[in-house]
Amino acid sequence: MEYDETIDPNFALSVFKWDTTAKILEGRRPSNPEMSKHIWEAGFPKKLSLGKHTVEVKAVDMFGNEFSASEEFEVQNSIQIP
Repeated sequence: MEYDETIDPNFALSVFKWDTTAKILEGRRPSNPEMSKHIWEAGFPKKLSLGKHTVEVKAVDMFGNEFSASEEFEVQNSIQIP
């Protein structure tokens, strides 16, 4: 994986929802996105078969503590957008 100091896309999406909604949302709008120091990126194989797959990430912090997480995702047939 490669470290990338960039805007957190999930947080940016939450702000975008506030800024583009037609109705008033409850609560307070999040602050504007800023550069994040927790984004790591890795690529996927370009030819994954259709169906469900699992990605697992393992990390070790500076104190030697090990962490892991996994997430299931599904590859579907592509949809052509006109």
